[in-house]
Amino acid sequence: MKIAPILSFGSFDSPELTIDGSFPSTTKTTKRRVMNFPWFPLILNFVLLGAFVFVCNTLNTGRRTPAFNGALIFIGFCCLAMLLDFTLTFVFASATTTDRERYIDLSSLSACGERAVAYAIPCVVAAVMALRFRARNRSTVEPSVTIHTSEYTQSELRY
Repeated sequence: MKIAPILSFGSFDSPELTIDGSFPSTTKTTKRRVMNFPWFPLILNFVLLGAFVFVCNTLNTGRRTPAFNGALIFIGFCCLAMLLDFTLTFVFASATTTDRERYIDLSSLSACGERAVAYAIPCVVAAVMALRFRARNRSTVEPSVTIHTSEYTQSELRY
């Protein structure tokens, strides 16, 4: 007695035996393009965004002026990285046939598209952060509230 192989997800069709009495192959040769979502590069780019914002906020606090916009600097570096990535994709794609086999995962446009998604999502978040930073710095500074406690001292309350 032969045991039927487990078929793909949720298929309740009973497999039929082939002419030689064996079960048909369960591997399907359908050619589907599946985009693997680039979780690791995406997380790494968000960590880099956080590092840029943290370092720039620390520098701004030390100077007491909002001079550096970390999110905008991250967008600049991210655009540079996308440009270099796109260039290297075509360098690998133009390699000879024997060398191309080693770099097939890097040289395809679908692989470049996956990496571009990993760059684009943090860039959108950084753009929103950069706009908020710019709006916060351009807003008119309201004068602080001065509370007179005595003739010789003044206290300021900022909100």
